[in-house]
Amino acid sequence: MRSSIATYRESLSRLAGEVDDATADEIPAPWPSRRGDHAPTPPSSGRRRRYTRPDPAEPDEISKLKEDIEKIQASEAEIKALSFNYAAMLKEKEEQLVKLREENGSLRRSMESSNYKAVSGNSNGTLQRSPSRMQRNTDQEKTSSVLKQNGYGGGASQVIQKNGPHPLPVHYKGDALVEERAYFASKQASLENEIKQLKQQLRCYSNKEDDTTRRLEDENKRNEFLQQQLNELKVDKEMVATTMEELHKELSEKKAELRCLQDELSTRDNERASDGSLQSLRSMVMALQKENSDLKIAKGSLYEELVNMESTTQKVDNSTSDVDNFSDVEKDLEDQEKMDEDSKVIEELRAICEQQRAHIVQLERALKVEMTKQEESKKTINDERSRSNEQIEDLQYKLANCMNALESKDQELLNLQSALGQYYAESEAKERLGDDLAMAREALAKLSESLKVANQGIEISRR
Repeated sequence: MRSSIATYRESLSRLAGEVDDATADEIPAPWPSRRGDHAPTPPSSGRRRRYTRPDPAEPDEISKLKEDIEKIQASEAEIKALSFNYAAMLKEKEEQLVKLREENGSLRRSMESSNYKAVSGNSNGTLQRSPSRMQRNTDQEKTSSVLKQNGYGGGASQVIQKNGPHPLPVHYKGDALVEERAYFASKQASLENEIKQLKQQLRCYSNKEDDTTRRLEDENKRNEFLQQQLNELKVDKEMVATTMEELHKELSEKKAELRCLQDELSTRDNERASDGSLQSLRSMVMALQKENSDLKIAKGSLYEELVNMESTTQKVDNSTSDVDNFSDVEKDLEDQEKMDEDSKVIEELRAICEQQRAHIVQLERALKVEMTKQEESKKTINDERSRSNEQIEDLQYKLANCMNALESKDQELLNLQSALGQYYAESEAKERLGDDLAMAREALAKLSESLKVANQGIEISRR
């Protein structure tokens, strides 16, 4: 039993060392002394540095904390195994107490039977040995052998050896039996009280053990809950990292689009600078239109003149020769051809002007569309920036909450360390209880030896 308690103590010290390694950032609390004088841990021992801003080495710290939590879970599993072993030890001790009770009852019954038979033998004066007396003698010989093995002879055996085979008086025998009965009754009462006290202590220790197991289960549940929270925070952090990367990519794309738009705007500004030539072309088109209108007016006047000339020629040339008429017609045809060529040039100039007008309208529409797109892109960029800032603030808030949760976890680890210290003190108290049980066994052995000595005295007195 002592070796099992020693191994139990070594495992507890090893678990305490693991807990100290897990809480390496904290100031280690002093362990209780050998006899359970557990000193309360100071409140400043569990203070860690406060996190106001997220550091770049947060994933490493989270992984370290995860490893520490895994170590604590392993240590809790070992503590559970040790608690089960301790429960088995308590059961063994209870069984030993039951056995001691049975031995005490058997000794009591043998003592009562021996006293009753001694009194009946003295009153009848018979010295014949009945089968029950032979059995009693065998029982007494066994108890005397046990006493000799334990090394207890006492003064009663010495008195018997001194007296030798000489018989004692009857009144002396009765007084001795009464005194022995009173002595054994008092001893038995004291032993029963001690056994009751030991049983009460065992019950108290079992209740304490149940409380410690419940605390350990609560700590297990809290550790699992905190681990789930850490996993969720890790997943959230990864999601936020991915969203930040996507936002960075979108921002870079938007920046590239803005650069392209700026280049297009610069090219369009250059085109606008070159649109001075368009204005000059417009002025030329206006001048050509004016010339066209003038030419139309001139054409009309010429057409009227031609009509008048034709009428006049018809009137005048009725008497002229056919050659003169032919020459005049050729001149008129040449004039008509010139007029047709002038009209064709005017129509070509009109088509060019209309094409230029349509192109100018298209350019103005494209400029308006690009300006609206640029404004919308600016609005989207501003919205995305505001969203990213809100997400960053939310992440900072979540990180602050995570750090607070980690600090509360560190406080819980300190509480667990103090609970382990109490558990260590309780194990020492249980060891002391084992020593007390050993003392009780020795006392019971002494009582059995004294009972055997009394039985031997009774047998000698009968002889």
